[in-house]
Amino acid sequence: MLTRFFPLIVLVFSSFAAADSSYQETWKITSLEAPPYASSTMANGGDAIALLRDTLAKKSINLEVEYLPWQEAIKKAQLTGYLGYYPAWPSEMMPGFVASPTILNSQLAVITTQSNPQDFENIEQLFSENKVGVVEPYIYPDVVEKVIQSYAGSIVQTANDEELFHLMQTKQINFAITAPKVLNYFAEQQNLPESKIVSQFTDFPLVIGIRNDAENKAKIALLNDLFAAKQPLVQNYSRPNKLLLTYIDIPRIAPFKAFIEQVYNDLNIKTQMQATPSRRGVLLLNAGIVDGDIVRSKSNLKKFENVIVVEPSLGIINLVLLCRKSLPCDRDNL
Repeated sequence: MLTRFFPLIVLVFSSFAAADSSYQETWKITSLEAPPYASSTMANGGDAIALLRDTLAKKSINLEVEYLPWQEAIKKAQLTGYLGYYPAWPSEMMPGFVASPTILNSQLAVITTQSNPQDFENIEQLFSENKVGVVEPYIYPDVVEKVIQSYAGSIVQTANDEELFHLMQTKQINFAITAPKVLNYFAEQQNLPESKIVSQFTDFPLVIGIRNDAENKAKIALLNDLFAAKQPLVQNYSRPNKLLLTYIDIPRIAPFKAFIEQVYNDLNIKTQMQATPSRRGVLLLNAGIVDGDIVRSKSNLKKFENVIVVEPSLGIINLVLLCRKSLPCDRDNL
C-alpha cells in the first residue's frame, strides 16, 4: 500500500547577498529547504547556493534566492524576472525550462540509521519487505525512479527531507532514498549519529532549471561559459573486494552461478548472489545498487543505458511458446 504523509508546510521567504553597488545586475532564483545544499537558515544560504553565488559574483552578478516548498519554487520560477529554480536534478526539468551545465554533483543512496540491526545483504528483501521513504515532490533521476516504482508497495512518501529524517528516527520507516548529506545535516543538528549508507547510487548532477525564453538567453550563455568546462574529474578504478550479483531463479541456473563464482574467486573477489524477479534485477543493476546480473538475454538489455553486456555469451537458449492443444498457438498470442 502506498502511504503518504503531508504535514503543515510553512512558507519561508528569504534573500541573501544584499544589493551592493559593485554588482552590475541581479539574478533571481527560487530554491527549497534541503540543507546543506540549500537553506534559509544557513549563513551561506546552503553550499550549493554559495557556490553559484560566489561564481556569479566574479562576473559582478548578485544572486537573490527565495526559499519555498519545492513544488511552489518550481511554479514561481515560471514568472517573469526569475532565472529559474535550483538546485535540481536534470530529471526535474519542467516544460519551458532547460538544464544549466552541472553546478555540482550530489550523492544519492539507500540509507538507514546506525542503530538499525537488520541484515542489509539481501537488496531484494530490503525493498520488498521494509518501508522505504522518499520525498514525494522530487522527480528522482530515471534509474532511481524506476526502482521506486518497482517497489511501490513498500514506498512511503513524505513532503520533505526533514520529515523523512523524522520518520526514520522514529522507526516509522526502515530506510530512505535521499542524499546522505541532507539527513546527516539534520542528525548533526540534533547531536545524533550520522546515517548508515546501505547502497549508493552513482552521483547525480545538480543544475539550475532555467526558464527558456529571450529574457534568459544571455544568462544561459554565460552559465555555459562559467560551468561547462568544470566537469568532474574521472575517478580512478578501485578493485572491489566483493561483488553483489543478481540472477533469475530458473531451472539449470546452478552451473552458471558456479562458473561466475569461480571466475571471481580466481581474482580474489568474493561474490554474493541473490535471486531477484526478472525486471527488478535489471532495474537494480541499471541504478547501480547491485554490481552485476547473470544469465540475461542480450536483446533485453539494450534499453538500459548503464548496463554493459560482457561478451562472449555463456550459452544459447531457445524460447518456445507452449499451448494447450485446444487453443490457437501462433505469434499472435505473444
